[in-house]
Amino acid sequence: MVKVLLRNPRREVEVDGPITVHALLRRFELSPETVLVIVGEELVTHDVKLADDASVEIRPVISGGDAAEPCPDGRDGAAESTISGGDGAQSTTSGGAESTISGGDGGRR
Repeated sequence: MVKVLLRNPRREVEVDGPITVHALLRRFELSPETVLVIVGEELVTHDVKLADDASVEIRPVISGGDAAEPCPDGRDGAAESTISGGDGAQSTTSGGAESTISGGDGGRR
């Protein structure tokens, strides 16, 4: 039997195996986009077949928050990304996030 630890609310169940992660999630009526599936200490994808003696943990995905904490170096804590590869650069800022693309043509595509 596959041992399954579900979080939120916390409960433990056993299901017949072997079974794919996708089938396991369907059995509990869980959307694959809303949970993480962990076997041992490894995050597994939904196409993995679980052995009959597997122990699995299913955790809900949690995200949120829009209050960026200030960084010690004076930045505002917002996300930044930079891609470089030439002599010109194009920089954009949107909603507190900064993105810079640099290429030989000034970043124009």
